[in-house]
Amino acid sequence: MAEKRAQRRLAAILAADVVGYSRLMEQDETEALAALKTRWRNLMAPGVARHNGRVVKLMGDGVLVEFASAVDAVQCAVALQKDFAVANEGVPQDRQIILRIGINLGDVIVEGSDLYGDGVNIAARLETLAEPGRIFVSASVYDQVKRKLSAGFDDLGPQVVKNIVELIHVYRVSDEAGKRPQERPPSEKQLMPRQKLLTVFAIAVALCLAAAALVNWLPTKQGNGLPKLAVLPFVNLSGEPENDRLSLAIGADVLLMLSTSPFFQSVQQPSDQETSSPQQLRAIAVQSGAEYILDGSIRSTNGTVKITARLVHGIDDGNIWSMQFEYKAKGLSDVPRELATSIYSQIASFESPIRQFQEATTWNKPKQQLTEADFHWRGHTSWAEAGPSAARDVWQEGIEQFSDSAVLRLEIAYTLQQDARYGAAQFPIGAIDTAWNLMREVEQIPGKSRLEVWMYHYYMAMLSQLHEGDFEGTITQAEATHAIAPYDPYSSVDMAYVMTNAGRVETAVEWAEYGTRARPDGPEWFWVYLGWAYYNAGRADDAIRAYSHSQFPPKAEMAAALVRAHRTEEAKLLIKEIIQESPSFTLREATSTPGGKFPLMVAELLAPYSEDLKTAGLK
Repeated sequence: MAEKRAQRRLAAILAADVVGYSRLMEQDETEALAALKTRWRNLMAPGVARHNGRVVKLMGDGVLVEFASAVDAVQCAVALQKDFAVANEGVPQDRQIILRIGINLGDVIVEGSDLYGDGVNIAARLETLAEPGRIFVSASVYDQVKRKLSAGFDDLGPQVVKNIVELIHVYRVSDEAGKRPQERPPSEKQLMPRQKLLTVFAIAVALCLAAAALVNWLPTKQGNGLPKLAVLPFVNLSGEPENDRLSLAIGADVLLMLSTSPFFQSVQQPSDQETSSPQQLRAIAVQSGAEYILDGSIRSTNGTVKITARLVHGIDDGNIWSMQFEYKAKGLSDVPRELATSIYSQIASFESPIRQFQEATTWNKPKQQLTEADFHWRGHTSWAEAGPSAARDVWQEGIEQFSDSAVLRLEIAYTLQQDARYGAAQFPIGAIDTAWNLMREVEQIPGKSRLEVWMYHYYMAMLSQLHEGDFEGTITQAEATHAIAPYDPYSSVDMAYVMTNAGRVETAVEWAEYGTRARPDGPEWFWVYLGWAYYNAGRADDAIRAYSHSQFPPKAEMAAALVRAHRTEEAKLLIKEIIQESPSFTLREATSTPGGKFPLMVAELLAPYSEDLKTAGLK
């Protein structure tokens, strides 16, 4: 396969996190989460937008932001620290939310809307070095801003940074405006003794060499034919100041959530929002290459707030999707996050109108002009119309033209996995083996897009169990899937199923509940997987209620839940139905992976499940 060159660019990266967040969560989890969300919404998102930054990702209590200018990055950091300090006034010291921030200017690897590489890693390491309420910057940042900002700097000298071979010269933004850094004696710079430094250097080199195997498949290929989306501000049509604040909060939450979707090449917000009209912003978005534009409006009437969201095609302004939301004018604090979740689940997840639009338009192209992405979209259409075998034919045809395609291999592997799971494969173990081999090929393909990396983790979460019986591997892959797209309802529910089998039941319940809340109109399997998580969490009645949302709930799982809910006679009737339909169905088949190679779940869950099925009459 021809090696693809990584796409790179120079960027200023700001990494920030909350000091002592675990302690805050232990004291009062609900209050800590609510306070953090408020700070993110009211201070972080607007602050980043004002300084022309782009949120790359949210990571629980942390955030990673990209700037084109080191000056913008430092100005944003200073403003954020001031804003957070003001917000902490009057708050008990043990409940204050305090940031520490690291900033680095360096080369980054571009993968969809995500960034990787030492440029990012150094910013993250500087953040861990930073003192509470402080900003640490690298020498590359200081060199760019020292004559352009009024802020002062303290020279902390060269520092050893985890997993970075070279010493990083660090400066701290000081409280003294205009202060020039003073050269400090070596003793004050905390330089390490030569022998210790050499030891650390050797360890760092060893760590880098050990990690080198991962470099081959760091995600670097931007886009992979995925669309660009621009998010315009929601327009306040009623002129009420409260709606201006609501508009800003909605825009911030929508932008933050959509930026995590692996289905977009990038999510952006046009600059100069305060001075440009909606028409000018739309023109800016189209000029920047946005193929799709999300906008909306807010109107208040008779104590009710009506919010309309709309997705249009950037080129011809054709309407693709729209939805209206209605809320009481009082108590709107949760509306931005609820609305953002609804919008994400509708336009940025698997069954989005954008995907349907992409699939439809790709069939208008002549075959000789088809791209790798076109084959990707065409395969999904073929699957819907004629089944997975037809989709595999399309994707295999695509591989013949694009021999190093990761996405097409991933799609084929997924269909084989699904065939094995749902009885369509004549030899399920063989189908699983073929899927596993395709995934091994994917690992060797360089420059994967963010979508491809996400798909890899997604599919490996199940394959780790089916092919290897590796529940720890399942957990690792499921957590990676969720970290990339934490707001995607489809993968949240799917990963809930594999996490249940791996024994992480509480996490499974949380993810499955989120998915069904975000998409209450989602497919029936949402409720089936929620029921499975509930059953294994000891919530039999909740499991039965969840299963009842499905027209055809899995009878064996339903029977086990009925036994646990002390409705044994109903459970026995279900098992009788199973035996009548499939006389060869046994307890071993119900508690094993396809082909009977491995147990379905960890031992502590498998034993009580087996007993419940035996009580219901399965042998």
